[in-house]
Amino acid sequence: LGCWADGVHNECRFCGEEPYTGIHCPTNAIVPSRKKCQFDNAPINTFYWEPECKNGTLGCLADGKNWGCRWCGFGDYSSVTCPSSTCSFDNEPVTPYYWDSLCEMGMLGCNADGIHVQCRFCDYKPFNSVHCPLQVGQEMPVGNPWLLGGWRASAMQILRSRLWRSLQQHFLRAR
Repeated sequence: LGCWADGVHNECRFCGEEPYTGIHCPTNAIVPSRKKCQFDNAPINTFYWEPECKNGTLGCLADGKNWGCRWCGFGDYSSVTCPSSTCSFDNEPVTPYYWDSLCEMGMLGCNADGIHVQCRFCDYKPFNSVHCPLQVGQEMPVGNPWLLGGWRASAMQILRSRLWRSLQQHFLRAR
């Protein structure tokens, strides 16, 4: 019960929380963060969770309660780049995407999630001419891997990125 938690390794196992309460978590277990912004009223501006936020960092304390809640991509916070995770999809797309603060309505790939104009599809038909900012799996400057669909990897994103890389390699060899 709980094995294959990362979708890759049999040894990677869920533990401690329902439905895995019977599985003891070792002391070195990685516990996902449940921290999130807690606005009293949903804002119309973009924000994300930045664990490195502290007093004096531009955009932090966006919700007025948590230092990690950070404004991004608009007005005084336009210099704060929003991560791809700011995009909001009902169903995670297979097409890679990223946050492009230069996107405008009508530009190819922009408004990918149908909510944020800056959410942009890239590198996959019909968006071939829009290149993703980095190749899949490379490290971002903040140390988080950029994978299909965002900055933080879920098990499905890991599997998709491996499939994406193998497809890229296959087509490059075919040329």
